[in-house]
Amino acid sequence: CPSHRRNPSSSIGKPGNSAVAGLGAGKAGRAVLGCATDSAISPGKRALTITIYGITTCDTVKKARVWLDNHDVPYRFHDFRAEGLDAKRLDGWVGKVGWEKLLNKSSTTFRELADKDKQSLDEKKAKALMLTKPTMVKRPVLEVGDRVLVGFKPEAYEQAVR
Repeated sequence: CPSHRRNPSSSIGKPGNSAVAGLGAGKAGRAVLGCATDSAISPGKRALTITIYGITTCDTVKKARVWLDNHDVPYRFHDFRAEGLDAKRLDGWVGKVGWEKLLNKSSTTFRELADKDKQSLDEKKAKALMLTKPTMVKRPVLEVGDRVLVGFKPEAYEQAVR
């Protein structure tokens, strides 16, 4: 679908990878899916929406995006610095994987916090920190349909996008 193709300034996939944005995009088997009218959609296959969240300068995010590109997995990239992070999405992630897994305590942003902000962390405080400074979220976060993966492990990505 031409409306989903990448232009040079877009953070949405590239033409050779048929990366797309929005709902209904994804991968079913080996078929790369685009629009709902895309001929690559096989009957009985469910299209998955795949979004990767992170920041462009993160090496792990770069590795994950290269892996997705090399495996022809269509996805949308959401840059925390440019697009922020909303509370509803963060609440959903916390409900699925827990705040402890999402809060990156080894991030530069977290380490630069005052000691009083790092102590006695609970879900409420951790979510407030991540919403204020999304770079404290462990990266990348990959949403595949209703699944959430935190960090990058090629074997986990392989399973998630099948």
